[in-house]
Amino acid sequence: MGIEGNGYKVAERLQEILKKISPLKIKLSKIKMDKENPWATDPKIDFTEKDFLNKSVIMVDDVLNSGKTLMYAVKPFLHKPVKRLNVLVLVDRSHTRYPVKADFVGLSLSTTMQEHIEADFSKKGKETVYLT
Repeated sequence: MGIEGNGYKVAERLQEILKKISPLKIKLSKIKMDKENPWATDPKIDFTEKDFLNKSVIMVDDVLNSGKTLMYAVKPFLHKPVKRLNVLVLVDRSHTRYPVKADFVGLSLSTTMQEHIEADFSKKGKETVYLT
């Protein structure tokens, strides 16, 4: 399940790679939410409960900053019968204010709060991450 925006793009790319190297059946889904005010409305997912009943779910985002987005994105799964829920991020900045930890991390960067990480997925096969 990719979080709308770059998280979904990371999940799409991951699905492509896994299909080439693994016989696993993978369903891709999108989590839609207001990242600026995640408490305002519940996240929306395009799966039914039956689709992830007793299945392993990997929630994907591009950058883990404070953990706020992931904290609220997990809400639809708190009272659902998922087998396992893991978090995958492309970049972990190690600035978490919420009790969120990524299980799978592409790159850990110790950055200052003034620095910004931007992921660019506009060119397929030439995805980049910038530190500004």
